[in-house]
Amino acid sequence: MTCFQTLLASVEENWLFPWEFLLPGNIMDKAVVGSITRLLTKIEKMSDCDITPPIRGVLYKLVENYNMLQERLRNNLACFIAFLTGAPEESLSDVAMAVAQCGSAIDVLSFKRSPTILVLDQVSQ
Repeated sequence: MTCFQTLLASVEENWLFPWEFLLPGNIMDKAVVGSITRLLTKIEKMSDCDITPPIRGVLYKLVENYNMLQERLRNNLACFIAFLTGAPEESLSDVAMAVAQCGSAIDVLSFKRSPTILVLDQVSQ
């Protein structure tokens, strides 16, 4: 492994994980967008936590890119959602299951996506 490959692997593992699912652009298919939006409305009703617009955006990307998630994040999805929302993990198992069911049905590679631009500000560098 070259020095650059080692650096890249380190950045992916330590900096991007578990946030790498946020990077792909949004799927542009209206049917997929509608099904994810309906699921998020259902999740808001089934959970006791206050889902703010930023949290809703992250949950949207979790569903949309579920099949891109690393296995250890999939296995700890309720814990990750609890971290995002501040709700007890025990109360989020149904939410995690709904995210997994809807997300696993989306073939992430078969849909056209909007472009993504990653901008690092000076603080991040």
